[in-house]
Amino acid sequence: MYDEPVYGVAVLPGKYEGGRPALNAARSLQSFVEKVDNLVVFDNDAWRAREQTIEEGYEEMNEELATRIVTLLAAGERDISEIAENAMDSSDIMRTLDTGGISSIGYAKTQVNEHGGILGRFREDGSDPTDGAGDAAKIKGIVRRAVNSRLTLPCEVSSAERALIVLSGAPEAFSRKGLEEARRWLEREADTVEVLAGDDPREGSTAIAAVVLLSNVTETPRIDEIQSQAVDAQDKIREQESVREEEIQDLITDDDDELDPVI
Repeated sequence: MYDEPVYGVAVLPGKYEGGRPALNAARSLQSFVEKVDNLVVFDNDAWRAREQTIEEGYEEMNEELATRIVTLLAAGERDISEIAENAMDSSDIMRTLDTGGISSIGYAKTQVNEHGGILGRFREDGSDPTDGAGDAAKIKGIVRRAVNSRLTLPCEVSSAERALIVLSGAPEAFSRKGLEEARRWLEREADTVEVLAGDDPREGSTAIAAVVLLSNVTETPRIDEIQSQAVDAQDKIREQESVREEEIQDLITDDDDELDPVI
């Protein structure tokens, strides 16, 4: 028993891995969600490149998951009271995860130049972000990219109960206005007013990253697929067991059933 919240991380098997892994995952998911305060889910299917096996992409997918988890949970680790515009700490993360259920994480990162400007492609129309657009628009852009990129678990953003934005990296590239605009945008996308946003300054960093936590998402097509695959696998396993039992009886019993087993 723990007084502090306990969070879990689950990795879903790919469809190509077969029915038994799907059955194990679906059954484990039911138990796991009930035992932890919140479960962050990573879907192998969403991250495996085309024609790439799990073994080939294992290291890459592990790195992607670890980057998102570390960037999120590292917020507030340092004493940033003197440099943070809007400091994010562990209590904000805990409040967002307090919903229970399943959560997904989005992430985007870009480099900053020596003058503190952000170098990256944020515009949806493909235009150059250095053409005079303000830092606020660029911060909003990286948050939108984090949400619209591959989430650890593909889901409907509007199904999230709460959300949280953490900007991590070079403090000179932060924009209070941009972060506030990004928060309001995410409120509309997630259809909730339960959205927190804050800074995690990292002096000396040459990049800025946005991590977006979507807590207690309920519309997740991949989990529905796994459950369906699991039910089919369970039915097939039971059928195979029944057939196998009949075959064994046929094997050890004589045709006229005249023999009795030794007692």
